[in-house]
Amino acid sequence: MKTELDKLEEQVSKGLTAARKKMLAFKKYKGTPVVVVKNGQIIKLKEKG
Repeated sequence: MKTELDKLEEQVSKGLTAARKKMLAFKKYKGTPVVVVKNGQIIKLKEKG
């Protein structure tokens, strides 16, 4: 039986996944890079192709 916290965690996870997909689709449409921070370094990820 799921607790309220487990349900909330699942909803947040689903929401973040949907937001990430929407953001990546928008970035692909606009042709702009995705900017991330990895190990303290700012990295611009460009679509291949």
